Amino acid sequence: MNVIQFIGGVVICVQVAVTICAILLFTGCSASDEAQGTPAATGSALVFSVTEGEGTTRGAATRAPQATMTLDGTAGTVSLKDKGFGVFACHTGAHPYVSTTTTANLMYNQLVSYDDGEGVWQYAPLVYWPHGTTGDKDYVSFFAYAPHSTQAADCIVDMSRDDETGDPWLLYQLGGNELPDGPAGWKACQVDLLYDFQRDQQKNDNPSTRVGLNFKHALAAIGDRITVTCDESVATRLKGVYEDSPVVLTVTQITLDYLLTRKGRLVLNGTTQPNWQAVDSEDAKVHRTLTFTPNLAMVQATSASDSSITPFDSGAGHGIFYIPIESGSAKQQVTITAQYTISTGVPAEVVEEGSVNAVVDLSFISNASEGRNMDITLRIPNN
Repeated sequence: MNVIQFIGGVVICVQVAVTICAILLFTGCSASDEAQGTPAATGSALVFSVTEGEGTTRGAATRAPQATMTLDGTAGTVSLKDKGFGVFACHTGAHPYVSTTTTANLMYNQLVSYDDGEGVWQYAPLVYWPHGTTGDKDYVSFFAYAPHSTQAADCIVDMSRDDETGDPWLLYQLGGNELPDGPAGWKACQVDLLYDFQRDQQKNDNPSTRVGLNFKHALAAIGDRITVTCDESVATRLKGVYEDSPVVLTVTQITLDYLLTRKGRLVLNGTTQPNWQAVDSEDAKVHRTLTFTPNLAMVQATSASDSSITPFDSGAGHGIFYIPIESGSAKQQVTITAQYTISTGVPAEVVEEGSVNAVVDLSFISNASEGRNMDITLRIPNN
């Protein structure tokens, strides 16, 4: 029997299985919680809450990659309450945001932390609502992000200065090195990034009213779960070369090689989508890899008429965050390579080995920063 080069005509067909989830919004205090713990002296102070958004499951994560941030750090996620968030506040006087040049003239990268005992978000020293010179209520626009820069390891590496005009911005770069594991690996070093923009807020006559923040994802995420299977046509071909002993296709290794944008500037004035801007310095792209060695007998032909297919499933927890903006000439993409052997006989003897691969262009994914988990499914068919 000659099965050498049997799989030569086989290619990988990649499907990105997208699970749509709600935009990540964090649950804040209830109405009773808002009143409780509000200091008596803060009737005109700027105070914050992190509110629950439309369609959000209370306290639940909408993403699964390691380092995903939720309000309370449930299910092994990172806790926003532990990390805190940063706020820039721009006082634009009697004119709204659209009519003025902004500066962080009221708050600059102010750390807002959660007080578990009081059940409130707090900061010090307190900042008060500005008084209008004409008796009208002045406008203040708020630009928030999380986690606060002191808690973001090596991912938030720069930001606009307090004396610069224009909307505040952050410079974000991918954390960790090319490999996934270890203290310097990308899994341990990647940082989720959230933002919110609340424009043209005015002082409310109710002293317990807070500025409500609805955080949204600034980063995209892909590959939390990797699955690989074979088309029935592959099993048919294995049965076609069966003689007197099983013919087995074994997937020995699966490698994902991500080519991703190294860094980008997030301007904190995004509304429906994050406002990313390219930064063209250093190498525009970096590699991030992920390897599995399943040694899985994926297809077995046990006779000329009988066969079985066993899919590979990585399980959850392998997702990677990436910046949804292109920089440089190369597109963001992931190359998936599956190495295999074909064996037959008793004891089994390898009669063929090789690899197949496919490339998925990540730039085609629209609104990639929405609260979605994008899994990767590969199918090995017969051409």
